[in-house]
Amino acid sequence: MDSSTQNLLKLVTGSQWPVHWQRQPTLFLDVSVFVHTDAKTGIQRVIRGLARNLLREPPVGMSVCLIWFDGQVYRHALRLQTRLIHGINSHADEPIVEFCPGDIYFALDLNVVLQPRMELLQQRMREQGVAIWFLVHDLLPLRHPKWWVSTVSREFKAWISSAARMASGYVCVSKTTADDLTLYLKQERTPDEQAAPVRSFHIGADIDDSEPSRGLPDDAVQLLAHLAERPSFLMVGTIEPRKGHTQALAAFEQLWSQGHEINLIVVGKKGWLMNDLFERFLHHPRLGRQFHLLQDVSDEYLNQIYAGSACLLAPSEGEGFGLPLVEAALKHIPIIARDLPIFREVAGDHAYYFSGLGADDLAKAILSWLELFARGQHPATDSMPCLTWRQSARLLTRALGLEVEDAGAVNVEGKVSGFN
Repeated sequence: MDSSTQNLLKLVTGSQWPVHWQRQPTLFLDVSVFVHTDAKTGIQRVIRGLARNLLREPPVGMSVCLIWFDGQVYRHALRLQTRLIHGINSHADEPIVEFCPGDIYFALDLNVVLQPRMELLQQRMREQGVAIWFLVHDLLPLRHPKWWVSTVSREFKAWISSAARMASGYVCVSKTTADDLTLYLKQERTPDEQAAPVRSFHIGADIDDSEPSRGLPDDAVQLLAHLAERPSFLMVGTIEPRKGHTQALAAFEQLWSQGHEINLIVVGKKGWLMNDLFERFLHHPRLGRQFHLLQDVSDEYLNQIYAGSACLLAPSEGEGFGLPLVEAALKHIPIIARDLPIFREVAGDHAYYFSGLGADDLAKAILSWLELFARGQHPATDSMPCLTWRQSARLLTRALGLEVEDAGAVNVEGKVSGFN
């Protein structure tokens, strides 16, 4: 085999094929939606952070490749892979994937609409000896369909049902989600069906290692200076029904009317079912003064906004993980969060928790926190367990039942459920 052919094979598989044309097993990461669209929300940050680090540090004895479904077959996502590893754009052809016994397919992306169309192909892969694993962020569209447009719950149900037929196993981004998925699968499974393993790990949060976007708006310096003038409370995430924006705005309106000099900063794009609230945001009398709405914010700018804020506010009614909590903790930013099991799992005693859905419930919690903050007695995030994306990728590798180089180096909190 000449060197040019070996180089091509190395590019396609992520490793050198032996001369006898037999390759080592491969961990294939499905990024079928992300390869076309980066919505730049938490799920896409997870894909970037994990993919980059799994490509850098493959499991022992395996290659790692990104793939995508073109409607009929899986193809190598060489252009995306080149960008994530080398930071350059490529126009490489993307050949059809040839699966072999011992390979692992891992649905890193949330392919809700595509999964039922992939099922026949995945069935053939299983018959070839390929293990099929799925990443699960949460079951919220099933548990709380009112938080989404009517089609989402139906599509999500079809996705999880298809995954259940194909899955060799699942890896969830939290123990809370793993427990919920285990319960759901038990309820849906017939008595004679074999239960696929459900494992969990925690995701990383260092923005700089997730292919961060760059750029600051012209008024960035002014805004950051304004945040420093008085306590600024930051909300990060898509503006959607479950995130608690309506309650937050009502609570701050109550506090502003009482003369409290505090800021509310909302960073996130407009989501679904939020037209009325968004109109209130856009025409709010305090917009640009004590209330700031920032959309399409780069990761570079978001990092600086975190650093300039007094507190992260997380009034969400449901999450699979709560990535902003960990991103804030990495900057040692205190947290006020709704008292949810998932937030307790992620933040432990390092956050100030509140309950209730009324404006008064949150307003009282903010005032109580401000009193603690003034005395230096608020829960601090300085020692809150946080993972880098490298650590998270290594834990994911173990959750898949694979070995990592220098396993003793995986000395972090957020250990893999079932492996400790």
